[in-house]
Amino acid sequence: MDQLDQAKSLVLDAETRSPNSYNVHFSRYEIAFLQNDLKEMARQVAWFDAKPEWRTEVLTLQASTSAYFGQIKKARSLLQQAMDIKEAAKDVAGPAGINLFRNYLEAISGNTAHNDAAEVLEFSKNHNL
Repeated sequence: MDQLDQAKSLVLDAETRSPNSYNVHFSRYEIAFLQNDLKEMARQVAWFDAKPEWRTEVLTLQASTSAYFGQIKKARSLLQQAMDIKEAAKDVAGPAGINLFRNYLEAISGNTAHNDAAEVLEFSKNHNL
């Protein structure tokens, strides 16, 4: 049994004990990604979709996956959705974190013109982050 199969086995065992664990389902998504199991990734996204409190986290996770596959426009759209949810919820820290991730995405995709780092730093100063 290879290490990914071992990890999957451990996560599935953990799921029997904690079926509603964020960490279990996050790990299942990550393992499915590493095994190129798109169906399992979709199942995990569906699980997260039923949990509005974790919606922004799964959007960010999907954005990472999209960026990995070179789907930068899709990644941007998913990050914007996450930003909109955090801002609507008046979450002061959430948008800053998502914005940092967005800037990282832009940097690794070669878009140096899109840099909101100063904006994020200013936001964090004004909100005592």
